[in-house]
Amino acid sequence: MSDFRNVRQLFYDIYDEYFGNEQIWTTLKYKPFGQLKFRDYYRIYKRGGLGSKLIKIPAEYTWRSHPRLNPVNENFERMAKKKQLFNRCERVDRISGIGKYGVLLIGVGDSNELSKPVRQDSLNSFDDILYFRPYNQDHVEISEWENDDKNPRYGLPKMYSITTGAGLNERKGNTNNVHWTRLIHVAEEKDENEIEGTPRLQNVFNRLVDLEKIVGSSGEAYFRMVTDKILFDLDQNVSLTDDEKDNFQEQVDELIHGFRNYMRTRGVDVKKIETDMTDPKGAFDVVINTICATTGYPRKFLLGSERGEITSSMDIFTFFDSMQVRRKKFAEREILDALLDRFEYYGIIDDSYSYEWNWKPLYELSPKEKADISESLGNAIESIGKSELLGDLLSNEEARKIIGFEGGYSAIAESVIEDMKENNPKAYKKIMKLGQKVDSDPISVTSYLSQFTNNFSKMIKY
Repeated sequence: MSDFRNVRQLFYDIYDEYFGNEQIWTTLKYKPFGQLKFRDYYRIYKRGGLGSKLIKIPAEYTWRSHPRLNPVNENFERMAKKKQLFNRCERVDRISGIGKYGVLLIGVGDSNELSKPVRQDSLNSFDDILYFRPYNQDHVEISEWENDDKNPRYGLPKMYSITTGAGLNERKGNTNNVHWTRLIHVAEEKDENEIEGTPRLQNVFNRLVDLEKIVGSSGEAYFRMVTDKILFDLDQNVSLTDDEKDNFQEQVDELIHGFRNYMRTRGVDVKKIETDMTDPKGAFDVVINTICATTGYPRKFLLGSERGEITSSMDIFTFFDSMQVRRKKFAEREILDALLDRFEYYGIIDDSYSYEWNWKPLYELSPKEKADISESLGNAIESIGKSELLGDLLSNEEARKIIGFEGGYSAIAESVIEDMKENNPKAYKKIMKLGQKVDSDPISVTSYLSQFTNNFSKMIKY
């Protein structure tokens, strides 16, 4: 069976080399599969323009506002502000996406060296946390692994080698051995590997190379074509001496390089060669649209509002929704919860509480959007309320799900009603009374809202 797999893999390798993606990539001057290194991503991050945006966008919007710990821990809040914890979280989020992972080093005020583990329950308070330092993959190397298969950390790093105070291709810094208890390992989009994630630029790297070709060749083409091309046609009946040839060549060079704007000729017909430059917009748009489709980022966020005017509201909603999901699946699980676990291990946070993170919404609905949504909700629920299906084919619970009231008010309805609470207490009081009937009459609240949809501003008084 093993031999068959080897033969099959060899066949696939040969086919791919001569007929598949490898051949295509070689023709198009892309790096072969598996040969992309950290420095390739880093160079595009630093000098590629759009590559830098693709790295920064998810980190920037994920940490657009700082989360609050619930239940509130004043000592944690004070430490987080003083040590700029969330700023460091955003930075490690960003730089870990350049390569396959990054780390957040936690400075601990114990008496041991970095290579020694922090003993469990050995710290007294958050005052013992001295600093947080993010490092990218280029400055971090895993030097020792946990090989005990009975250990819960089996197969995970045990010791890291971290180079501090150094930049890529710059002076060398100090290299320190660091025990795993003193840092948080951060990697995004992990598959079967618990240590290495997927670099943010990996899936669009070829397209970024295409973009460099398009933009770079356009600039070079303009540079070459902006200078007039001139044809000097010497009459076949005219002969020049060597001195005349040298003098003619000298005048041509001075004309081309701008030292003179005329030249004296005899028996020479001077003609200007017209040049035509191809508009790169079509090719540029193809590449940008492919990048947007791959990453899920609207054009507006890559090119700015002027070039991203065609971005629809749905695209923006979808993007912000994906960032909300990223907050939960990545920022919390991989960074924030890992920090809480480490603080519990240190003994400076009570592990008897079940903590959660509260984030501010990334996108706030405008008054007009709230009005439009409430009108749609009102119309939909009135239709359901008047339909003979309610009670025959639809239960109250099913009707509530259809109109978005599953488990209570929807997020949108909550937002509308919250505005009423602040701006129109009388309307709010009335809708709360109606809300008490919702369990038996699922149309009450939204039917009340629908009465005001023709002039929603009267209800909430924006």
